[in-house]
Amino acid sequence: MSAFTSVIPQVRHVLTHGRWFTPSLFVLFLGLEMFGRRATSDVHDTVGAVVLMMIVAGISIRHRVNQISWVKSLGRLVWRVARFGDRFKVDVGPDLRGTPPLPRRLPAAFYGVIFLLLLWTGIATLVWCYSPEGWRPHLAQVTYSGYLALMSILWGLLFVASLGGVYFPIMLLTRLAHGGRPGDLKISRGQLVFLAAYLTLTTAAAWMLPLWPILAFAGFCWFSIFALNLIPDRPGTAQLIWRSAKMRKVRSIPMRRLLLAVTTVFIALLSALIMSAAGGRVFDHPEAENTMPLTTVMGNWLGWLTPGLLLSAAVFVLLGWRNDPARVGWPTAHIADVSESERKHIARDLRHKGWVAHFDEAEADDVRIKLVHADLSQAHEFDPTWPLPVSRDDLKGDLVYDRLSRRSEIQLRRHFLKGLQKIFQEAKGRSSSGGCGYWLAPHLWFVAGLTRDEVAGGEEEPTFLTEVVGPPYTAVFSLPVRRYVYRLLKGLQVDLIFIEDGIGYRKLVKVLRVMFEIYDKGAGKKRSEDIHFQGMTKVRVMFHDFDVDEPFRSNRYPEPKFAPLGRLRVLHVFRDRGGEEEFVEPPFSYDETPAPYLVGV
Repeated sequence: MSAFTSVIPQVRHVLTHGRWFTPSLFVLFLGLEMFGRRATSDVHDTVGAVVLMMIVAGISIRHRVNQISWVKSLGRLVWRVARFGDRFKVDVGPDLRGTPPLPRRLPAAFYGVIFLLLLWTGIATLVWCYSPEGWRPHLAQVTYSGYLALMSILWGLLFVASLGGVYFPIMLLTRLAHGGRPGDLKISRGQLVFLAAYLTLTTAAAWMLPLWPILAFAGFCWFSIFALNLIPDRPGTAQLIWRSAKMRKVRSIPMRRLLLAVTTVFIALLSALIMSAAGGRVFDHPEAENTMPLTTVMGNWLGWLTPGLLLSAAVFVLLGWRNDPARVGWPTAHIADVSESERKHIARDLRHKGWVAHFDEAEADDVRIKLVHADLSQAHEFDPTWPLPVSRDDLKGDLVYDRLSRRSEIQLRRHFLKGLQKIFQEAKGRSSSGGCGYWLAPHLWFVAGLTRDEVAGGEEEPTFLTEVVGPPYTAVFSLPVRRYVYRLLKGLQVDLIFIEDGIGYRKLVKVLRVMFEIYDKGAGKKRSEDIHFQGMTKVRVMFHDFDVDEPFRSNRYPEPKFAPLGRLRVLHVFRDRGGEEEFVEPPFSYDETPAPYLVGV
């Protein structure tokens, strides 16, 4: 032990300050190349990969203490190559308006990535087709060090992809077990049993079954997403807009097109990894000796993890679509005192009017009514009691459904205000915060909760997709409440709400009540303006149509941080600083003297 501790300082001194460092590296790489000539499979290559990483670590340590000239030159070359990729960078932002329509196009970098992945897959397919022993003998004889570098990258990508193939199904199962609510979810004993069974099943399939069905399944998934893009979008749906630094022209990407692009890249990358690692299993050369057994095993396992990965991603997309507040949903009504024989007919009558009937247990957002005799009905009363007593004949008319719609709207507003109170109570105890206020957007499916306009201690340009403050929206708002908020804000032409620090829940409620009044008076089709909120004490409401390169500017009120690119209309709720509104007495005309009518007749 004493000899070991005495050797370590000497090795450290030789590594950091010893002479002949570069020639020693040349000897090490030469020895590594000689080792590669004798290695027969990628099992032996794991030893060579460890030695290569130790050499790279030694170069890094030496360069940090005493800079090496050729390492600096290599670093400058890598930096130039990295700077070459800056021309493919784009500015991305949200487009919540959708009008006027912008030309639709994906960035050129997407097509470049797809071309490289397809080229990679094609080369790997050709190599395994005409070389049953794999591509190791051809590359290792040319440069064993370069071969080890490529293998290390390939093994790392296979490991990360396999980890995702295990993680996503387990995460999906955990979320479904908790009712589809995201958050800090714990894995139960049953889920651990599922994990063990899932790993056993995929391992057995990778060992015994062929690989070509996996590639066919991946192609089927891609064609399904492609067919989904053939369905026309709703007008005014949210989308992304982007602009390259070279062209400076703004283009749009609909969400379905973005889903297709991500799916294409994802499937192309998985196909490239699988064909590079286990392409021999696709062509099935039983008489040939495989010189890459370890890589083939990793590729087979990733291949059979792919169905679970793709299906989990599809279920997550489906859950996101179902929980989208922009998706139209039917209101629900709970009907009490209904016999089993009448439930089917009553449910049909409500369904014809656009309602969903519940009979067993009332939910929080249900409008409650009860079935009574015609003499006891209060469907036409001015101030009825709730649950509303209605008769069988009342459910066939239109008046009762107008009252139910108004009752549902009032309930959803109350639930919305109650959820906001809970969110602001938890956000009030926030110790440290960046920026000057909060973004409020419970009507957007891609916004998880209340967010700051600036990340605390962050230097990047923040957006409303930053860290969540307080509970997520799904924990305090039901889906019908978020759908109503979406209709409310769309009718008022408000895409996002900014709330300055110092505006508490009570002041915000005053603003929201004015918005409710504007929505009711305009029948959901009236655009809200600054003038509608004049006269409110201690609150200043301002609207801004955020367009490309048109941020909010004010000499008196703070500018919230936002993405440099976007199209949306923002409602700002500031603390009133005074000096904007002055009472001007209407002018009086002295040309005519008023006199009573019919005087002197």
